[in-house]
Parts: sequence; C-alpha cells; structure tokens
Amino acid sequence: MNNIGKLLEEVIAKYSSDDIPFQTTDIHLVVSADKKVIEAQDDDGEFISDCDIDDCTDLPNEEFNNRITTLVRGMLSPMTEQINNMSIYKPFSFVLEDAEQNHLSEVYIVDDDTCILGGDLLHGLEVELDDFLSKLMKE
Repeated sequence: MNNIGKLLEEVIAKYSSDDIPFQTTDIHLVVSADKKVIEAQDDDGEFISDCDIDDCTDLPNEEFNNRITTLVRGMLSPMTEQINNMSIYKPFSFVLEDAEQNHLSEVYIVDDDTCILGGDLLHGLEVELDDFLSKLMKE
C-alpha cells in the first residue's frame, strides 16, 4: 500500500507552507472499490491527488471499507508531526468517504492541542449518559 503513503505525502506537501493557512477544514479521501482508486479532495471537492489501490478490492464492501480505514490510519500514524505542521486552520480532519461521498470514517482529527488517530470520538457516550441519568433518577 505504498501508493496510499505517497498520496498522503502529496496532500501534506500541498498544505505545508509558511504562507497564510488554508481555510480547508477537512481532507476528503474518497475511495472507489470499483475503480480501485483513492482520491484526495479539499472541502470544495477540488482534486488534490489520487492513487491506485489493488489490494483488498475483491473484499465485500464492509470488509473493504474497514481494511482501507485501517490502512490509511496505519499510514497516517508515523506522519503525525508533518500533519500537525500542515498550514491549515485547526481543527481539521482526514475523512474517509465512499465513491458517492458518504461518510465512512473520521480517520485522523487535529486540533491545537489534540490529535486523534481513528476510533469513534463518542464511543460509549450513549451508555454512559444512560447510566448517569439512571443514577440521577434513583436519587
């Protein structure tokens, strides 16, 4: 999956300047299993770069999306310092989307003092709120 690494490096290079920060809020990584391509776009849908993906395109959609998410996160992980230094107003994120641009995953989120690589930000929140409300009702 060296192609994905090169794609991400191209995105980082585009937004790595000392000029006025770009007003982009998300980098959209649009995945097409049919075309075997990942395309990077800005908020306005403008093309940044793309790469071929040959591995895992024969997987069912759900497995394919999970595999691509894992691969992209794995590629972004060692790039943390470069991503934090991108010339984009914070917060911003890398968002994985399908070919119809439906949201699949927040792959990487950057804020001034926080970076989150993958995972659901609010994982378990509903259960915690239910427990909290239940305890309040008992009191």
